[in-house]
Amino acid sequence: MKKNFVSFIVALFVFVVFLPAQTTSQTAKDSSIRFDGLYIAKTKEITVANNKMEIYMYLRFYDDGTVYSQAVNSFAPEKVAVWFGKKGRFEKAGVYKIEGQSIHFSINNDKSPDKALEGPLKNSFNGKIESTSKLFLEIDYNDGDKQSFLFEFVPVK
Repeated sequence: MKKNFVSFIVALFVFVVFLPAQTTSQTAKDSSIRFDGLYIAKTKEITVANNKMEIYMYLRFYDDGTVYSQAVNSFAPEKVAVWFGKKGRFEKAGVYKIEGQSIHFSINNDKSPDKALEGPLKNSFNGKIESTSKLFLEIDYNDGDKQSFLFEFVPVK
């Protein structure tokens, strides 16, 4: 009887201590997003002086919950990765939240030198983690426009 009581107490302790850690909301460390590269989507095509230019939005996530965004007129992940991220100068920054397969974040230019040129900007992102290599995100732009894009992951060094 005493042995069963001790086993019960040990089982109860394991249940109380370890089960809550497994049932809490998803954290960055166990999420299905990746931190070893960039998520990229072609977001615009513009024509300047009869030259068609494609605009790509880059996203970089970090396991501390921060996310950075930058629009660039080329698809060059290896080159962009050199300057883009926490130590960059012109990125928009924010904090992301993952709940199951949903991901939400807002980015702004509050700490960017671009704020003096662009004025204050804030874009909100809401969407779904399709896989470790794909995010489907709706962007609610500062000007009220909304668009959806599929961001694909590209690993970079």
